[in-house]
Amino acid sequence: MDVLFGLTGAAAGAVAGELIRRRLSGSPYRLGEEVHQATLGPRPWVTAVAAAAAAALSVALAPDRWPLLVVAVPVALGGLWLSAVDLDVNRLPDRVMLPLLVWVMASVVGLGLLTPYVPILSAFAGGATFGGFLWVLNIASAGRLGFGDVKAGALVGLAAGAFSLHLVWWVGMLAFTGALVASHVPRRRGSIPLGPFLFASYVVAATVLGRS
Repeated sequence: MDVLFGLTGAAAGAVAGELIRRRLSGSPYRLGEEVHQATLGPRPWVTAVAAAAAAALSVALAPDRWPLLVVAVPVALGGLWLSAVDLDVNRLPDRVMLPLLVWVMASVVGLGLLTPYVPILSAFAGGATFGGFLWVLNIASAGRLGFGDVKAGALVGLAAGAFSLHLVWWVGMLAFTGALVASHVPRRRGSIPLGPFLFASYVVAATVLGRS
């Protein structure tokens, strides 16, 4: 049964990932001086990552906690789009972030009222706690941690809190550990984007701990 869920998730994720990859083609999200930067090419990894993330989440959550896929898969796929942009121009566009945040909030409330699988208070506490923590870091760093990262933290915290507050803690630990390690890797850029670490950590934590 897990194989069937995995294959179904992989197929759906691959289709969604290919649509995302094509939408990213030509970097239509770039603004101002960003337009003149070198392009990142076709980015075939987007399709592969989308398929892998959707498959992993499907195996982890179906059939027992399948309603959570309504939250987890959109965050994984939307986070992939946002991460690809963040890796390119170090920015998390609101035109994807805000609709995704609204979707997750509505899904959490709807699922929380209809099923026993989503604790509404835990979800919103996770979003407020993690988003608030990154907001404090934004102020303390004088804006070096972008406000887009704050919104991403609120989104990821909300989605993780839909599982449990325990998962929110793990997402934060994985994200900051990954970013810390990456900061010591030789690179051409002066800073590293936090967004990809937040979304990747969410998918990993939800996959590994989602059944508990």
